[in-house]
Amino acid sequence: MIFLGYAFAGGKYSVDPTPINQEDTTVIKVSNGVVGDLFATNEDLTYSTDIPSTWNFYTIMHGKFSGNLLAGNIDFAVSEVTSLRVERRKKGLTAWTILLEQTVTTVDDLKILYYDKTARANTTYEYAIVPMFDQVEGTKYSKEVTTDYQGLSIVDSENVFSTELDVSISKKRNKPRAVIVPINRKYPFTVSNGANNYSSGSISAQWLEYDPETDDWDKDSGNTFVDSLEDFLNNGLPKLIKYQDGRMWLVSVTSPEITETEDENHLQIHTSFEWTEIGDCDSISDLFDNGLLSNVSVR
Repeated sequence: MIFLGYAFAGGKYSVDPTPINQEDTTVIKVSNGVVGDLFATNEDLTYSTDIPSTWNFYTIMHGKFSGNLLAGNIDFAVSEVTSLRVERRKKGLTAWTILLEQTVTTVDDLKILYYDKTARANTTYEYAIVPMFDQVEGTKYSKEVTTDYQGLSIVDSENVFSTELDVSISKKRNKPRAVIVPINRKYPFTVSNGANNYSSGSISAQWLEYDPETDDWDKDSGNTFVDSLEDFLNNGLPKLIKYQDGRMWLVSVTSPEITETEDENHLQIHTSFEWTEIGDCDSISDLFDNGLLSNVSVR
């Protein structure tokens, strides 16, 4: 139609909707209808009724409503992510320590439940989950955690024994030196040529099994629990000694015997043993070499 020389419906874009100012979209709500597919992206796309079937960097969500409300990129992640890392660092430090690296081949491999037995008490850490694309790191997802537990814990690759009762820790630092006594001078002199510089000591405590249901210590099974403790201390595996104030050592139990001292009450048995430091408890390599960490690539 032409009216006074103006064809209001004759141009190519004559009936297009009027452009509006579009703010950032934060919520999408679908109601009062049947939806078979919902796709959202940050990518500039040419208008089309065909919905992309694959994910890329710009894809926000894609809900296919195939009997569920999932709209995430689990399938895409499984196909692209080669492994997941669990990393840790003390708050304030820049370097991350790799605690676990898990290969991803199925959806279940994206589920990780990890207990960090090598963390010091009374210390603030940052933990991160990192997706790996071959050897390229993706975006870190981190959370700050402050450790807080009471008493003494002894950990190896298989078990943990803990107590808060009558704990006594003695420690000394060892730096072997030779004393040379010359015949032509009044005073001797010392020689310390070795690199040895390690701690050793002893621990004594009362060991009873804790019952979380009653919030009490099981006095009736004390002897059985101590027998299990002695087997644990004598199994030959390297151990971590951790105390509530943040002290921690990577040690080997070096007592020729485990001793028991009974006080006036026969239920109050104190078990004592000696230990020697065999590595750096903050070194990922030392922890790995001594079996306290596994399934991790040490770098």
